[in-house]
Amino acid sequence: MIWIRKWLNFYINSSVHVALAVFGLTFVALTKFKIGFDSVTLGFNFFATILGYNFVKYFTVFKAKFKNKINAIYGIAGVSFLALLGAIYYGLQLRILVQLLILLFAFLTVLYALPLFKLWRSQEYKSLRFIPGIKIFIIALVWAGVCVLIPVLQNQFNLNLKVWLTFVEFFIIVVVLMIPFEIRDLKYDTRGLKTLPQLLGVKYTKTFGLILCSIVLIIEVYIHLEAAKMLVMSAIIVLILAGFVWWSSIKRSTLYCSFWVEAIPIFWMLLLF
Repeated sequence: MIWIRKWLNFYINSSVHVALAVFGLTFVALTKFKIGFDSVTLGFNFFATILGYNFVKYFTVFKAKFKNKINAIYGIAGVSFLALLGAIYYGLQLRILVQLLILLFAFLTVLYALPLFKLWRSQEYKSLRFIPGIKIFIIALVWAGVCVLIPVLQNQFNLNLKVWLTFVEFFIIVVVLMIPFEIRDLKYDTRGLKTLPQLLGVKYTKTFGLILCSIVLIIEVYIHLEAAKMLVMSAIIVLILAGFVWWSSIKRSTLYCSFWVEAIPIFWMLLLF
């Protein structure tokens, strides 16, 4: 059992799991727009997510976090290198407009990871993730853009009302997905981060999450009123998401968030197969 847990930790820590979540949401978007299976977009989003997340997580804390785990260093570096090759391979097949959009998301990722600018009246350089109150919204913006706008623009789909409603829906879903993480990390986060649980408290953060789930359901009803199967599948996902938010606590294990919560988009994809 020890080796199973070891490989599970590596699977999560190397960002393969979260990449599958992005893959899943992208697949859901493609299905919603009836575009079909787009291997280029799906492949790029999968590999770019591994690369981006590993850059954010390990660029500045690589040695400090893994100085006694040499195998983990080499393993994650190896996965990241393969992800770089995969992202380049699929990225070169994307349309120019999509590549420009990707550069914007890449720029946001760099700003999120590296302390490149000073806040007003501050002498300390900070990255976007340490600016009070905006962390999860930056993540949600990038996820929604990657999972909705990239496949839409790559397949030259019209940027109509359905697309923008789906963008808003995915943005909200990612914010809700982040709530269990925010609650779990409450005991570690400094007060200056002003996360949702710090600002609202755990109880009202959960309530806020349930309200957001209701908004997602309303959007789904509006978009898929005449597509019963899609609406039912989406309703199931919203209920599961709401359940994970409601049962979140600071005592939940790492797997609760990093595996089960992040598996929700993967499960959504499987429901639509």
